[in-house]
Amino acid sequence: MQLSATEVRVLSRLIERTLALPSEQREAYLAALPEPQQVLVPRVRERLAQLAQTAAEAEVAVAPPPPRAQRPELRVGPYRLLEPLNGSDDARVWRAERAERADNTARKAFALCLPPPSDPAAPPDARQLAAERQVVRLPEHPQIVRLIDAGIDAEGRFYRVLPLVEGLDLVTHAQRRGLGLHALVALLAEACRLVAHVHEGEVACTALGPASFRVDDEGRVRLLDWGRGRSLRADARAADIRALGGLLQALLAGDDGEAAAGAAHAPKPVAPGPDVAHVLSRALQTGGAGAMFEPYATVAALIDDLELVLAWQPVPGAGGDVLHRARLWLRRHRLRLALGVVGGAVVLALATAGWQAWQRGQGRAQRADAARLFLQEHLPEALPGALASVPAPVPAGPDLAVEAPRVQRALEKARTGFAGEPVLRGQVITALGVRLRVLGLDDQALNVLQEAVALLQGTARADEPALGAARAELAQQHGREGSAAGRDKAAALAQQVLATCTGAACAPARAAAQQVLQAGR
Repeated sequence: MQLSATEVRVLSRLIERTLALPSEQREAYLAALPEPQQVLVPRVRERLAQLAQTAAEAEVAVAPPPPRAQRPELRVGPYRLLEPLNGSDDARVWRAERAERADNTARKAFALCLPPPSDPAAPPDARQLAAERQVVRLPEHPQIVRLIDAGIDAEGRFYRVLPLVEGLDLVTHAQRRGLGLHALVALLAEACRLVAHVHEGEVACTALGPASFRVDDEGRVRLLDWGRGRSLRADARAADIRALGGLLQALLAGDDGEAAAGAAHAPKPVAPGPDVAHVLSRALQTGGAGAMFEPYATVAALIDDLELVLAWQPVPGAGGDVLHRARLWLRRHRLRLALGVVGGAVVLALATAGWQAWQRGQGRAQRADAARLFLQEHLPEALPGALASVPAPVPAGPDLAVEAPRVQRALEKARTGFAGEPVLRGQVITALGVRLRVLGLDDQALNVLQEAVALLQGTARADEPALGAARAELAQQHGREGSAAGRDKAAALAQQVLATCTGAACAPARAAAQQVLQAGR
């Protein structure tokens, strides 16, 4: 049955009042309700049942989980083992801490290395036990982890304690950073330098692998000496070099050999060039009569070839075609080539700018000659003003009836002539406007000079001397008006000339503009 709005409000109040009562008093309260509200009692009971079920389900959902069985405490000497780290076939490494420490001493984690469990069917002999318990003192190096403690626990196991280095192994670091071939070679070269430093102390690392190195939070490669150092012999040196070759192979493949078989994203291998492939083959070479390449005698020799790869130099014996060597040459000289290209571009730009400036100068000279020829043919008396922007002296008693029509005819010919030479046309019109001013025809001179400025503003460059000269002449014409508006227009035109017209060719126009500004003060 559909409830009305009033019934819904009444039902809501009944539910609230019922919930506020203890559970044993609710039925009595519902039975005592007036007759009109009794029709809502079934709905109240239904809602109370729903709320009770929800509360029960919530109690089940938030019930605390059963306590987990605690792992029994494992101790080795004075250290408590916390959790196993990534060990190898011949060692087990644990995160450990001191079992007994002062209350105010901060907890510090270590890496504790235990020997592998012995096979009851083939117990180790005395020589193997003596070698396992050998404590090697490595040369000092900030990127080589130092031995902190060593001893024999209650079960007779020899253990070593070293600093715990947080970070990623080389392969994982390279995969997460997406390193290319050159960066991978640089990473391996840094690891090889650490091994070479150990070899200088007549110590062999042995059992090197991706887990033997870490890239710490500062981006440094750290060699983790987990107590497996041995005295350096020829076979141990060769084993370390082959292990470094295997590390290079793992870096190129993007897989340290311990990846899960069902990984969602397979690692993307990096293709080595001829030089890196040759270095890899020599590093993995075991020697012998059937060997294709001579194996590296020392880690330093391996580092020398890696340095050649990093310097984009061809590795001796690697081969490679002419195209490969050309690419190496370009990479090796890329800075010089880039500087040469930039220098050539600068020289070319300067030469182009100089050539364009020379062409503009030649064009101005040609236009000046053409303007002289035109004025000499049609109005010779206008030549002084056209050349120097200085009004020519007016002859005594000029005959305006004769001079004015001559200027008008020259003006008409200038407007229709000089096809394709708008700047030259503007120069001639400017000279004719100056001539009209000399004749005392100021109104006509103002119109003609405005025409010249408009023509040159639409066709010439902003720094064109002809445009600067036309603006300067127009500014002088406005200054002759004698009004405040004319002086303002003259000052604005003079400032435009000084701001845009530069260079030796603009000297007359700039001088005229400065005179206009001085006259307006």
